[in-house]
Amino acid sequence: MPRRLPDDPGTAFGGNPKEVLNPDPAPITKEIEKPQQPVTGDWEWWRIMTGFVRPGGQPSPGSVNPTFTSSGASATHALSVGDMKIWVYGNARIAGKVIGYNPAPTSVTHAIYVMLCKGEIEGATCVAGPGTPDIFTGPPTQAHDLYAPFDVTGQPSDAYARFIITRVDTDPPTRDQVNSTEYAFDVQGFNQIFDHRGPTTAFSTNPVLCWRDALLRSRYATSSEIDEASFDDGADACDELVGGEKRYQIGLAMIQPATMRAWKDVFCASFAGESFKYRGKWRVRVGVAQPEDAYTFYEGIDAKEVVIREVKRDRPTQVKINYSDSTNEYAPNTAVVENPGISTGDIAIVPAELNIASINDPKVALRVAAIYANQAQFKFEGGFKTWTRGALLTPGMRIRLVRKSGGIDNSFTVTGLSPDSSGEWSVAIRQYSDDIYTDSVFFTGSTLPGIAV
Repeated sequence: MPRRLPDDPGTAFGGNPKEVLNPDPAPITKEIEKPQQPVTGDWEWWRIMTGFVRPGGQPSPGSVNPTFTSSGASATHALSVGDMKIWVYGNARIAGKVIGYNPAPTSVTHAIYVMLCKGEIEGATCVAGPGTPDIFTGPPTQAHDLYAPFDVTGQPSDAYARFIITRVDTDPPTRDQVNSTEYAFDVQGFNQIFDHRGPTTAFSTNPVLCWRDALLRSRYATSSEIDEASFDDGADACDELVGGEKRYQIGLAMIQPATMRAWKDVFCASFAGESFKYRGKWRVRVGVAQPEDAYTFYEGIDAKEVVIREVKRDRPTQVKINYSDSTNEYAPNTAVVENPGISTGDIAIVPAELNIASINDPKVALRVAAIYANQAQFKFEGGFKTWTRGALLTPGMRIRLVRKSGGIDNSFTVTGLSPDSSGEWSVAIRQYSDDIYTDSVFFTGSTLPGIAV
């Protein structure tokens, strides 16, 4: 089969972050892979199941986003580390960190300053704290507060809250008392998200637009490295209305990244897709059905050394996605999609459980769980070699393959591309069906015409 790309957590297809081409393809073989068990509580099972999307770079939610409860409100406690700040995309609940305390600006009041996140944000509402604060959203023109412990330039670009507390006694609270108070905020994140389709610049919950912003904001990519047409198509797919609501939306509070590679797959999980750099341009594939085959390849004409094989693995029959539920005070919740045979006792539970930090909407969580569960059910993959038409393909593209023998006339997804020095391409493919994108339904049909299962 066409060689899979090197296993690297920073890329959607497990390849070099700079490029998804492999200049040294391996020959196609008929080797059958050995059964492998999915790993509960980890992204690894998804890589094992599909060899297509590897969300392996997600930081542990326990180490990045521990939670606490105050007055019945659950908050994501994402503390800044040194000069690192929290970045918020879409809507998220975060815990603030005390950055300054002036016990007596006047004789009867004291001021507490709480860092929220990197500005410029759309706004914030305090849901746990010692009162109603003034919110500073961090625009470049933000006025400097003399009591805020920012740098000497007096132009802080961070979002923060200022509590002015009127004292009821002569003694202000101690710093330990101030620091032990719980501060939580519902934040509407960055409001300078560029939408090339307008063009407009505004607050957005569109995960593809937010991923584009993160690439550029982190300087992991430049504007010349963005395939705008691909991102426009992806943004359209996310904005498609399903039951009156957008198909995919993001809500993410993340530590300011030293490199975006560690967070790429967290963004991609919010639209059940992948992002990759191909021929010098970043592109996206959103988890939606592709309307038609982009190209058709015929064995013996423009496809040779065709191999389609059944991969023998255990596959999850139950997928759980753990997320913070924005419709219920950001309390922990779980979306579950399982094979209907479990309820009748005909199918054993083979679990897979994921923690996704970029989803806080129950319908989105259930939709993503269904797609992940369905994608893992496919049994067939393989590859073929072609000539110049290989240059027309991109990873994630839907194509049709017609074989002279074996009854194969079906759609496949391109999962890997490798050119060699002679201009010949090795194309890795995996079974495709529109049914995997049916909302909240476990897909059980995984056969191909002419192949006995």
